[in-house]
Amino acid sequence: MESGGSITIILHSSDKAVLADLIETGHQKYSENRVSTSTVTVHLTDNRGECAKAITKSRRALSTLILPTDIKETIVADTRQFLENENWYNQAGISHSRGYLIYGDPGTGKSATIHVLASELGLEVS
Repeated sequence: MESGGSITIILHSSDKAVLADLIETGHQKYSENRVSTSTVTVHLTDNRGECAKAITKSRRALSTLILPTDIKETIVADTRQFLENENWYNQAGISHSRGYLIYGDPGTGKSATIHVLASELGLEVS
């Protein structure tokens, strides 16, 4: 299990674009690395909602999810569009977060849907 850490950055510039460029470059490099790995990291929480541990699972192809094709494509397209618009949210001062309500009886594919979506987009699950 990887543990979190911290980093301190001191800029000797009043140009905020320098920090924005650094963050964007770091985000791109991190995203490239996540997509190239063969696993999805799933962060599990305890009964207080705090991160208890992280596990890894093998990536799962979108084709293995048993949902109507139009629903799968709609979810993936919507999520991709949301991720691509992060700058707009930041510029507008709006929190860049998204939630989906997935409901159903036990064993109907709710967790599998999340796992496949994370696999497809190179994201972690938390």
